[in-house]
Amino acid sequence: MNDGPLTGTGMLLRLALRRDRFKLPLWTILIAVFVPYFYGVLGTTMGENPQQTVDEMASAQAMLDVFSGPMYGLDAVTQERYFLLYTQEFLLVAALMNILLVVRHTRGEEQTGRAGLIRAGAVGRHAPLTAALLTALVTNAVLGVLLTLGAVSINFSLVSALLFATGISLTGLVLAAVTALLAQLAEHGRMVAGLAGVVLAAASIVRGAGAAGGGDALLWLSPLSWAPLTRTLVDERWWPLAIPVLVGGALTAAAYSLSVRRDVGAGLVPPRLGRARAAAWLSSPLALAWRLQRTAIGWWALALGLLGLVWGSLAVAIQPGMAEDLVGGDVVDGYVSLIGIMELFIVGVMGLQLMSRLHTEETHRRHLPALAGTASRAAWLGSWLAVTCGGIVFVAGLAAVGTAVGAAGSVGDPALAGTAFGAMIARVPELLLLVGVAALLYGLAPRWQGLAWALLAFGMVTRFFGEALAWPDAVMTLSLFQHIPRMPVEPFDAVPVLVLTVLAAGVATAGVVAFRSRDV
Repeated sequence: MNDGPLTGTGMLLRLALRRDRFKLPLWTILIAVFVPYFYGVLGTTMGENPQQTVDEMASAQAMLDVFSGPMYGLDAVTQERYFLLYTQEFLLVAALMNILLVVRHTRGEEQTGRAGLIRAGAVGRHAPLTAALLTALVTNAVLGVLLTLGAVSINFSLVSALLFATGISLTGLVLAAVTALLAQLAEHGRMVAGLAGVVLAAASIVRGAGAAGGGDALLWLSPLSWAPLTRTLVDERWWPLAIPVLVGGALTAAAYSLSVRRDVGAGLVPPRLGRARAAAWLSSPLALAWRLQRTAIGWWALALGLLGLVWGSLAVAIQPGMAEDLVGGDVVDGYVSLIGIMELFIVGVMGLQLMSRLHTEETHRRHLPALAGTASRAAWLGSWLAVTCGGIVFVAGLAAVGTAVGAAGSVGDPALAGTAFGAMIARVPELLLLVGVAALLYGLAPRWQGLAWALLAFGMVTRFFGEALAWPDAVMTLSLFQHIPRMPVEPFDAVPVLVLTVLAAGVATAGVVAFRSRDV
């Protein structure tokens, strides 16, 4: 019998692909189909003269640099080159897909106990990690093929299409390697995903700072820059893609080295031990919910506060000479509104992640001791909702403070601090309604809770691409994030704020009532 370190890898790979036989095709097909669809929409919105459209955007070059990264060939633009401005979105989605995939097949397996059962058989010590990484490799290979076909369908040459697709796929594999390494350090899957998200956010900030004038050195430090630096359709070069191959290989080797230094189910960084005796105030459901969520809320608050500070400080680079029609009014106000919306969606990810722990608590039966005591179902779920909503307000507030301080300090206008703070805080009811929907779905059936993520994704696509995709108003209105005015570009309106707040309370209450009526 072969009892080497990779024994059983093929079996585990087939198992992983079978378990994700619906998720992975859905991810890859949706990403690839967006190429010809969005390209076609750009053709109708750019008009007959793409160069004129890009020239009109030139006054907003700094803003485009921050959010789109390095761009080439816009002095002689074509519709295909203009399409490459949106490469950043493909990179981010591919990175997110790989982070979730590796977390699911590494830490997810260990937390559920399946990894222990599998390792009790004829399975090598490196087989589980290898199977997870091979699953990511197969997925990104399929994504690369589909992206190549999509790019060829929009008039890319075969070589250019391969360069475009390979860059995105390799970026995804780098994030898969990053996640595999982090999975050896942290004990819980949510912590691994959170740390990988921090790495992704840092890469985006470094790329934006480098593209906005921070120097080429910053660009080369960000994994999100390596694909655009191939200069597809302009001065094409393949050698920048050697960087993700080398970096991904080094990270993977480090993950293998660390994987044999820890126990199954444990991380190299051990969790902090609690006190021998619990404090009296921990006896309530509200205290339990706070105790379980406080660490995650704290890390999110720190990350979003720093992110807001960095993004806000870039306002000084974006201010000079920008087209007012591009941002809908004063350019600084437009920038503040844009980053406020982006931070809003990130806080929304935090809210849904906290709510998804309800399903985990129920799956692992950890909620039963609480419900077996004096705590009612309504108190248990209501307490979790209260802490989650309070965490959203706190994290959004800290992100708003960071943005306000950074923007006001960089521009030298103290009055901008209040404007920036209000622009984000006014949108908190949208997040509360999103959390309320997640609570309602959980109350009805835990397996439906994932639909809340689809609602968030739909809101993001609608907000950033809805107009470019020429979606009708009836479709745009379905998004939770289209009703509160885009402050400070648009004037404040209290009516949608109050309506969404009341709806959030009503939907959350319905979720608690539904939870009381179903089996646990």
